[in-house]
Amino acid sequence: MRVGVEKKYQRLIEFLLLEDGKTLEDVAKILRISKQALHAEIRKMEIDFEKRSARWFAMHFGVPQLASPDWLLEQRGKTTLRGLAKKLGVSVSFLKNQIQRLGLDPKDFKRRSSQSIIVRCAWCGAPIIVPKPSRLKKQKHFFCSREHLGKWLARNRSKRAALYDKEAVDEFIRENWKIMSDEKMAEQLCMSTETIKRRRRKLGLKRR
Repeated sequence: MRVGVEKKYQRLIEFLLLEDGKTLEDVAKILRISKQALHAEIRKMEIDFEKRSARWFAMHFGVPQLASPDWLLEQRGKTTLRGLAKKLGVSVSFLKNQIQRLGLDPKDFKRRSSQSIIVRCAWCGAPIIVPKPSRLKKQKHFFCSREHLGKWLARNRSKRAALYDKEAVDEFIRENWKIMSDEKMAEQLCMSTETIKRRRRKLGLKRR
């Protein structure tokens, strides 16, 4: 195959490198071209490896179960992160990162306690484990991922005030301030960035 590949091969290259878990060496062998020729083609295509999907990581590391959130959602409450990582033969850190890539929260993957109850995601209806029933007094709607929370809020902006009280907002900030910017938390909660900054600082959570 020549360096200037046809468009159909460009789509194949992009799929293999960003979705199917293949490395540059793998793709060069599949297309029967040199790595140098493949590098030249990738530069022209402007492929961004930062956009590798969750599926790519699942396929590359041989854990196809982690290619979509469906299987993971079934595991919540059945085992711990460490137990699940051992079962899959991957590290805990890889599993945490993959869970986040799929838009889920690693904190949801805990063995279900005798006090925990199951509620439904207000957006998609997926089951969610709530560790303590008392949380139902603070929060009226629950979500299986930050993505679904954002979608629900976008559709129900007028209901923002009814969704969380101050304690629930504080809890959301404590759980997410290390992995989300103030701007992102503000967007998810439909609040101003200044309000989130003020509440975060009041909680003693300082950014460097």
